[in-house]
Amino acid sequence: MNGTCVLALGFFDGVHLGHGGLLLRTRALADSLGLTAAALTFDTHPDTLVFGTDVPLLSTPADRAWLMRENYGIEQIFTLHFDAETMRQPWQDFVLQTVLLWKMQQFTLTQIILQTEI
Repeated sequence: MNGTCVLALGFFDGVHLGHGGLLLRTRALADSLGLTAAALTFDTHPDTLVFGTDVPLLSTPADRAWLMRENYGIEQIFTLHFDAETMRQPWQDFVLQTVLLWKMQQFTLTQIILQTEI
């Protein structure tokens, strides 16, 4: 595994088929570029802070990591803490800090693939 990766970004609650499409796209792009397939998830569901209500979790971060590895070939999974500061952070700052985190983890991002809820 090299130190350059393609990153899927999302909460991945339950790692359902919609998430699977994103993760398969990440795996395929990483394969085509000869890179590591990686995913970034959070320890807390963002809706918990956005709406101020508890969101029952379908899986733990460890469960999500196992499902992403086993079902979609994602090699590296990172879990970040999601709190009020993260929620209020402009997306540009979040991406910059994420890139810096990867530098500290000996990874360089080349592509970020995002999960959006519509």
